[in-house]
Amino acid sequence: PVLIPNTVDPTIFFPSPLNKKLSSSDKIRILATSHSSNARKGFDTLLWVDAHLDWTRFEVVYMGGTPKSGFEPIHISILPQEDSHGVAEFLRTGDIYLAPSRDEPASNAVMEALACGLPVLYQEGSSHGDLVGSAGRGFPHPGPELIQALDDMVQNYDNLRRAIAVPTMMDVSRKYLAIMRWCFYMKHLFFETQKK
Repeated sequence: PVLIPNTVDPTIFFPSPLNKKLSSSDKIRILATSHSSNARKGFDTLLWVDAHLDWTRFEVVYMGGTPKSGFEPIHISILPQEDSHGVAEFLRTGDIYLAPSRDEPASNAVMEALACGLPVLYQEGSSHGDLVGSAGRGFPHPGPELIQALDDMVQNYDNLRRAIAVPTMMDVSRKYLAIMRWCFYMKHLFFETQKK
């Protein structure tokens, strides 16, 4: 299998011009986004975070759609959905992106966060790890491993930010062309073999 990620519009999704550094005196701002209210987007994980995060060290802000019931966090701030420009501006205000979704192939939200310069804390079980690479940390499920991964991200923040790599439209196009060439070659080879 070959993973070809989506990419983002670099005129909209780009890092803050400010050189971000985590300060021990400031709360670390963790952001999450989703246009969907589907349960697989990880609202149960967000509720676990709401109940267990050290709120003297962190703040979490979620922007996007929410379930009609059952999602009422106490500490997490919730903002309404925005268009791409609004999402990009929001992402540039954060330090770390939280991707709590499960069973998700090639998340656009993760690509947007990376493009805006945010290392990603992600729930494993999707393609998040393939997209994030060395620019974040995964956790298997809500629990102590999530907190450990987050603490590791805080300690290695500068290295994680330097590891962010977002493919350009040209990179993605070349990968699609390479796959197409391979398919045409295999088709040609198959038919040549059938003739013999």
